[in-house]
Amino acid sequence: MKKNKPTGGGKKGWAFFVNHTMKKYALLCVSLLCPLLSLYAQTRGDVSVFIPFPSGGTLQQRTYFYENFIMETAGASYTVADYQDDSDYILSLSIRPNVILWDDGTEGPAPPGEPQYFLTIILTKTEDNTEIVAFDFAFTELGEMADFNLYLLYQAMANVPLTKVTDPLDDPVYRVQFEQEGYLRAEPEPEQDKWLHLGLRAGAGSTLWFFDLNNDYNRAIRNTDVSILPTVNMAVQTAVYLLPILEFQAEANLVVDFSHPGDIHADDADKNQLFQSWSLTVPLLLKVTLRSRDLRVGLFAGPYLYFPLATLNAGSMASRFEYTPDQPGFVFGTKIGWRLGGGIMFADVRFEYDGHWLNEDRDVVFFRTPMRVNLGYEFGLFTKKKR
Repeated sequence: MKKNKPTGGGKKGWAFFVNHTMKKYALLCVSLLCPLLSLYAQTRGDVSVFIPFPSGGTLQQRTYFYENFIMETAGASYTVADYQDDSDYILSLSIRPNVILWDDGTEGPAPPGEPQYFLTIILTKTEDNTEIVAFDFAFTELGEMADFNLYLLYQAMANVPLTKVTDPLDDPVYRVQFEQEGYLRAEPEPEQDKWLHLGLRAGAGSTLWFFDLNNDYNRAIRNTDVSILPTVNMAVQTAVYLLPILEFQAEANLVVDFSHPGDIHADDADKNQLFQSWSLTVPLLLKVTLRSRDLRVGLFAGPYLYFPLATLNAGSMASRFEYTPDQPGFVFGTKIGWRLGGGIMFADVRFEYDGHWLNEDRDVVFFRTPMRVNLGYEFGLFTKKKR
């Protein structure tokens, strides 16, 4: 007889201190970026699945598959919904015996050595009851299914997007309907469609000042004093897009480092006033940015020029505290932004080395290493002409 085939399925060691400090700055930059990228990434937790109690088979089989598929779904980081109305998708399970149709038209159970049951899996979209996928998997004993349950779940969920549509306009069907009915709202133009971008930011942080009060030209980092000075800054910036993820940005950044005169050994300065060092920096940055609908995360780096403006309340050392580093300096950092109104609100963390490059023929200040946190807002101007 022919039978049907079943289917399946101190001062010493300042060099080490500075090197170690810059490494910590870099590690902090990376550690800040990683969680930002995780925010940007899509997750299975955005998708909820309801699993009703299976049908068919024996009570032992139904209970086994129900408990195991709930466990595997949660273990795969999907959200298991308690109620059908709270779910994005429905994963239905049913068990039926493997019935053979013989050539003489009679039916009977599968012979020994062949699978005795089929597990039928159907994935349905809750919103409109659309069947996404349906397939059978042949088995005999429940014990053998332990190696296949997770595989079957992944096979069912393979064509499901990781994030659900929360805005009807993100669904192509609804978007066409909205366009036809004239209700489609105007979407903001992408930043890349603007050829010029302007922004303002302000921030604060700290600056490590390494300086040699003796000015003896026998310099090394281990022979210098170090002070940590608070710093505040305000900047205007402009950027142009070179590629969809790459942009060039120039900035004009007004900076003031300040402290009590005693912190810099200006002993004859007015102790009731702050020592202040005013400067203008001009960073020239390349920025790499990843974008979703509302979130932006990225890294930036580049050289910057330093222009001293004024030194206040430094006593007899004022003329020697006109800080003039070698050019250029270097700045790098990370940035996160989110859409707000017609522009982008952003925050960044940046680290700088002033470009002194250990030149010993200098007065007083050896070099500086600032770290700053900024908050700002940027917007695009002048839409590109469409070709």
